[in-house]
Amino acid sequence: MQCGENNILDNRLTELHWFYSPFYFMDSKVDSQKICKMRSIGREPVLVLDRNIFSRLINVVSKGKTDEGSTKDIAFLIVWSVLNDVKILPYYALNEVAEGKNSEMAAQREYSIFKKIFTDITLLEWLTLASGLEEKNRTLVSEEENIEQIETRFYNTSIDYLSNYAAILHLSSVLLSEKEQIAKFKSFFEWFYSNLKVSRYTVVYVCRLLLGNNDYKEPKKIHGKDIVKAIKGCQNQARDLSYLTQLSIDRWPIEQYEPILITDDQMLGDIFVNGCFNTQPIREFEKNIKTSSRIITEWVDDLLANHKELEVDDYEIYFRKVVGQELDMFRTIFFSKNDHLDNK
Repeated sequence: MQCGENNILDNRLTELHWFYSPFYFMDSKVDSQKICKMRSIGREPVLVLDRNIFSRLINVVSKGKTDEGSTKDIAFLIVWSVLNDVKILPYYALNEVAEGKNSEMAAQREYSIFKKIFTDITLLEWLTLASGLEEKNRTLVSEEENIEQIETRFYNTSIDYLSNYAAILHLSSVLLSEKEQIAKFKSFFEWFYSNLKVSRYTVVYVCRLLLGNNDYKEPKKIHGKDIVKAIKGCQNQARDLSYLTQLSIDRWPIEQYEPILITDDQMLGDIFVNGCFNTQPIREFEKNIKTSSRIITEWVDDLLANHKELEVDDYEIYFRKVVGQELDMFRTIFFSKNDHLDNK
């Protein structure tokens, strides 16, 4: 197809703010000409759907419509990908469902459904959904039919997730126990740079959160009274950040591919595009605080000068141990805070 013929699709997907990538979608503006330019330099685009968007797609295919968001918008995304011949990489979303449900079969089942998105459902049917002529997909792919498993295994322990989980647990403990902005900053980053591999995306998230940036949210439910929900909120935030760590330009062969994150979480997209090339994202805090910037600069200078990259024999064993320690500390602080509030 010729470039520039997808104005309706481009405009709608731009309105949704779903597209984020290191080079061509930094502004989340969707333009099919960007795909043509990308390919002209030998770089192939790949759509990486986050768990929320991927789940909606699976529901449209297996149930007829999505339970969350818009079925029409999912159809827009698929039509756009087909017309621009852009492949969808499902691995990370399938890894998340496998880990979340502790089930390889759950991921294999979703993959078997995903494979039929472009074969069992025609482009005309997707266009009908995207145009609103049909509200439900009528060609359903059954979740109960026989599954032919593939050799790829989706249930793999992600050390990126474990590291981010430990970081978010520690951050949550700091947010509950420290009152002052600078105290929170120092308490988190002194621990972070000493105990974990430093991810620029995690640093961007924490700095912007502590600066009070609009749309940057704390892990859900950590200020509530239900420890199970609070821990789940930490896990969900960690999984989101682990997506970004895995899509880092340090990991992907960007000479050949450009990973395009598809998410309706604008905070996640913002972290991604602002962390891609930021080699010292921690500096963002000192540049934007209203007082004590010189003191923070000196503190960060010292932190970075003395930082040594974490090296251990087995990262999974190490990170699991750190997660256990941070989980114990978070539980202690969480219950202590709630006991204090109950006794007031």
